[in-house]
Amino acid sequence: MKTKFETLMGLIVLLLIFVSCNTQTFEHYKAKAGNAKAQYNLGRCYFEGEGITMDKAKAVEWWQKAAEQGYAEAQYYLGRCYYEGEGVPMNKATAVEWYQKAAEQGLAEAQFNLGLCFRRGAGVAMNKAKAAEWCQKAAKQGLAEAQCALGNCYTEGKGVPMNKVKAAEWYQKSARQGYAQAQFNLGNCYYEGEGVPMNKATAVEWYQKAAEQGLAEAQFNLGLCFCCGAGVAMNKAKAAEWYQKSARQGNAEAQFNLGLYYFKDNGSVTKALEWLTKAAKQGHTGAKMLLNMIIE
Repeated sequence: MKTKFETLMGLIVLLLIFVSCNTQTFEHYKAKAGNAKAQYNLGRCYFEGEGITMDKAKAVEWWQKAAEQGYAEAQYYLGRCYYEGEGVPMNKATAVEWYQKAAEQGLAEAQFNLGLCFRRGAGVAMNKAKAAEWCQKAAKQGLAEAQCALGNCYTEGKGVPMNKVKAAEWYQKSARQGYAQAQFNLGNCYYEGEGVPMNKATAVEWYQKAAEQGLAEAQFNLGLCFCCGAGVAMNKAKAAEWYQKSARQGNAEAQFNLGLYYFKDNGSVTKALEWLTKAAKQGHTGAKMLLNMIIE
């Protein structure tokens, strides 16, 4: 026999299911009645398969309706669908049109994606100045990806005058939000003393943060720091650990360095051959030369 508590919990679960189902139905009703926010939400449900069978073509239909009413988020997602060819034939020029509409309303994600289109010449004529301009708008709103991309613009002098100090500033803003690529780039700035005073210990800190998020380049650079004792106490075993993480992601330099470690420092010829072969297959010249030496 059920206790009062079990009965009450059962009723609560049924009530939640009832509310959820009716919310979906009500949202559908509002969307059909022309409510732009409801149309956008319904599009998300169809796109992600939330409470409804996934149907990206239907998602596009609802986003189109909301986008035509000026709903910025729908314009942005509709742009993404055209860019990727999801639920609609790929058309990067149409993607740019929708990104532009959302970007002009101040949506940071749309501003960033529009900047990328100008940078790549995707759906629009390549224009590095416009790319930097739109990235900056998004970066100023705090979008970490845009802040990192703007840092790249200043590093390379593309669309803006080269300015390593400003590059480091934007990498720092992005890195503090946990964006791995910016953490890696900022680590490079500190390692080389570009835009900031050289500080290899600080470089190691930023490499570590990016490496722990799985960024292969950061894992490799962190391995180098441990190998050379740059900014951290020399530790060949730790170096090998980070090389291995990077090597498993296909980084040829890491594969070569790991093979070299096993050959010179660990004495495991079998493992050395394994990693050197992987690097050589990717065209790594040093790995090919060392392999020939070992085999001969």
